Amino acid sequence: MSKKPVISKHEYTVTAAGWVAGQRCKAGDTLSLTKDQARYENVRLKTDQDNEPAKTATPKKAKAKT
Repeated sequence: MSKKPVISKHEYTVTAAGWVAGQRCKAGDTLSLTKDQARYENVRLKTDQDNEPAKTATPKKAKAKT
């Protein structure tokens, strides 16, 4: 008996609303796809940074002139 190759799936984020892998999706939805499936779809690989809230830029306070 030969073993079947393991096909690993990764989490991808949909970048624009529309049909993705036969499903109707909104921008920002998360899908589990193989690399070959994702190659031709409107998605990007989800990273750990996607789970963290965005940091907002805080303006630096100007030094008071004396």
